[in-house]
Amino acid sequence: MLFKKHLIEKILSGRKTRTIRRTGRYKVGKVYPIHERPGGAVRGWILIKDKKPKKLGELTAEDVLPDGFDSLEGFVREWKSIYGSFDPEETVWLYDFELTRPEKARGQGT
Repeated sequence: MLFKKHLIEKILSGRKTRTIRRTGRYKVGKVYPIHERPGGAVRGWILIKDKKPKKLGELTAEDVLPDGFDSLEGFVREWKSIYGSFDPEETVWLYDFELTRPEKARGQGT
């Protein structure tokens, strides 16, 4: 799964345990690698624990807190920066996950 660098850091530190996506293609019980860009280094692995659909306009501050955001407004700003717009009627998928295995950056340990 692709994540922005600052969000990867939140995953690795345990401050991000959810991702909100436009696609419902990720499967509960499956492990996915974390990348900053397509084909980039694997930064860790996450296990999808739960998945549920919700409309963007129905998201609450409680929904975005585990996604690494302090406020709904911060989430909306980030969403717009990624996708260009925010359609309250769009159905998105909330994926709860756990970090199963962080990858050490090159040069850090063995």
